[in-house]
Amino acid sequence: MQGFYTKYVKTLLFLAQKTCILKLIIKVINNTSGSTTYSLKIKREHERINWHKSALEVHNQVRAFNPAPGAYSILGDKVIKIWETSLSDLTCNAKIGQVMIDKERLLVVALNRTVLEIRSLQVAGKKRISALDFVHSLDKNKSYFFD
Repeated sequence: MQGFYTKYVKTLLFLAQKTCILKLIIKVINNTSGSTTYSLKIKREHERINWHKSALEVHNQVRAFNPAPGAYSILGDKVIKIWETSLSDLTCNAKIGQVMIDKERLLVVALNRTVLEIRSLQVAGKKRISALDFVHSLDKNKSYFFD
């Protein structure tokens, strides 16, 4: 196997020199020292979104757990799996976890008044839907909070 990697590295270096596009410095490390590391098993409580984190941290959690196992939160008595989010440039003085609707967008307030836009989600037992479709199902006169 070592011969394959050596040949691969030499080919990359040759191509880099010929094209003058990039310079590579590759250091091959043989991992025979027994320094193998393993990640922790992901548990159900790791998947649950903590809205007392910044919008960036929540956004990264959703991206990390997508598609499996997925990130979720509780809205009222419903489990909501959040599939896709984006960071919003808005800030808000509302309470953490409060759901807001702004021009057909589903926004949630996170730590330090940062705001996260939810783009697609899935209510437990239902199909994945866009946030716009979910917004249409909400009562506009009622306040909603993610736990």
